[in-house]
Amino acid sequence: MTLTDVISTILLFGPELTENLSSPTLEVIRYTRLGSFLENLDPLLLVFWINSMFLKVSLFLYVAVSSVTHTFGLKDHKPFTYATATFMVHYLIKRIPLHILYLTNNSII
Repeated sequence: MTLTDVISTILLFGPELTENLSSPTLEVIRYTRLGSFLENLDPLLLVFWINSMFLKVSLFLYVAVSSVTHTFGLKDHKPFTYATATFMVHYLIKRIPLHILYLTNNSII
């Protein structure tokens, strides 16, 4: 969270409620209304959020592959691209909290 997110969340909800929110930025967006015609801004935030995460992961993958290729003095980056992407997917799957896996395996979600 950025400093503006923290300040706006604390000013809107107070410190006690902000401490208990699981996703404060999303709660601020849900609470925000622009006039009487724009009330549900959640999808707009999620579109920007997903796009920014895609760009971030793509940039990290590019930097990782470029640095490995440059470090070993190789001209072809393709083998490292596939290996690094596979490693990143495996790492992300391992980072999923166990309670989420339990909920999805037991068809609660």
